[in-house]
Amino acid sequence: VDWRKRRIFLDAHLDTRDRAGDPRSGSFLSVSLSRYEDRSLGAYSFDRLGFEARHYQPLGSRRHVLAVRALGSLSHTRGGS
Repeated sequence: VDWRKRRIFLDAHLDTRDRAGDPRSGSFLSVSLSRYEDRSLGAYSFDRLGFEARHYQPLGSRRHVLAVRALGSLSHTRGGS
């Protein structure tokens, strides 16, 4: 364990899928906020915001499904980084 680095994070999820393992309808949304701290020099500290969105739409029958997914991440350095 390297005690000179620390990671703090927060995750939030919203899941309306009918089945998590094999969805046919519904959505999954996730947002995460992370802070990485280099406690020795502060040279590599940054914040990150990430998101994921998935949506499943049945097409006429439960056998055919349109699946759409979006991912994103934003990072921001802090201090002397």
